[in-house]
Amino acid sequence: MGVVGESFTYPDEINGIIISIKGNQDIISVWNKTGRDDNVVQSIKDDIIRILGIPYNAQMDYTQFNVDDDKKK
Repeated sequence: MGVVGESFTYPDEINGIIISIKGNQDIISVWNKTGRDDNVVQSIKDDIIRILGIPYNAQMDYTQFNVDDDKKK
């Protein structure tokens, strides 16, 4: 709902979000436009923490999907 309500600092950066609840971990997948800007990536992480009310020290990994590499195959 944070995406719909534009609760993110950079709402135009968010293309989609999926939250997957599993037995031993929860996974939040965020599709954003520009994954190369570290400030935007950190802002998205901070926004997710704020919106969901999770601890700041929660483990969050960022993996950039490189579209250019897929086009070369």
